[in-house]
Amino acid sequence: MTGHSAQPYQVDFLKKCEELKNLSEELRLYFEGKAAEHYSSFVSAYENALFRMYQYQIILCKMQEQNQKYPMTLEKAQNSFNEPEHRKNLFASFDDLREKYDILVNEKADYKIKKQLKLK
Repeated sequence: MTGHSAQPYQVDFLKKCEELKNLSEELRLYFEGKAAEHYSSFVSAYENALFRMYQYQIILCKMQEQNQKYPMTLEKAQNSFNEPEHRKNLFASFDDLREKYDILVNEKADYKIKKQLKLK
């Protein structure tokens, strides 16, 4: 994730994240009711989890680079880059994604969206 060779992949990744954000909004426009809200929330949570993983990977790479230049303990590296906070945010995004997925399943959102498609 560091250096110039990774840059095009980062740009592509960020474009995909933007596409997911747009999809989340479009779902609310194309479909109606709670099912549309649930799908929109799920896609938004999915994008957030992907982006948090991306951010966390950057932190890990920075920690590794710093450690190669100036060897340090794991604890010092974690504190230098606020790693525990990034990890906490990452796991919170996973929890949120799982919660949104469970709502999709429990509310039978698939069935409700398919029903809307048949009516159009």
